[in-house]
Formats: sequence, structure tokens, C-alpha cells
Amino acid sequence: MNLFLQIRIVDNQFEFIPPFVLDDVHCFDLDNFSSKEVVHVAEHALGKADKLLLFFQLQNTQIMGSLLNVTAKALKFSGNKQLLYSGENSQISPIILKFGAVRVDELQLLAKAKKFFSVL
Repeated sequence: MNLFLQIRIVDNQFEFIPPFVLDDVHCFDLDNFSSKEVVHVAEHALGKADKLLLFFQLQNTQIMGSLLNVTAKALKFSGNKQLLYSGENSQISPIILKFGAVRVDELQLLAKAKKFFSVL
């Protein structure tokens, strides 16, 4: 399964930006306000994924909250993966950079995802 996992560390719990839609790609969006049940579903999806595009949308004013475990599991994903991010967060930015995360302009995200999943 192809999985696009968007992890957002944001100030506003009511700001929802749905992931894009790509054929044969399962898209999942989590933020620091997500419930434990929603996070658990994302962890289950990680266990079924063959290919993972992990995108972090970061704001520096917030903490990871319930996302620490799913983030750790995603970073340890052993299949084909790509890590992208926008913004900064003092808690997570240094960690994802050690795993090779690449800064991306959010306007380029869809094109990067299509290329990674070879949906052209």
C-alpha cells in the first residue's frame, strides 16, 4: 500500500487542510489535536504500507502531544520512504533532519508526491 502521512503541529485545532487525492495512494492527516483512536488507525496504516511519503507541517509554538509514538514509528519505517517538511518546530525539526527530511514549499508538495508515487 502507498501511504501519504501528513503530520501537522499547529496552533489551531479547527484548521483542517485535507490531503490531496492521488490514485492508489492512501492519504492520512494527523495533528497535535488528533485523538488517540485516530493516531492508532494511522499506526495501523503504517504497518500495512510498502511505500511512505511523510510530510511534516510545523509551527514552533506547539508540542507533539499524542504524535510522538506514531512519528517514531514512521521515522523507523523500513520500506521505501521520503520525508518532507515545511515550517519549524524546536521539538521535532532536529529529529526529522537527522532522518534526512527535506524542506519543501507546500505548493510543491503535490508534484513531489506524484513523482515519489510515480503518478504522472
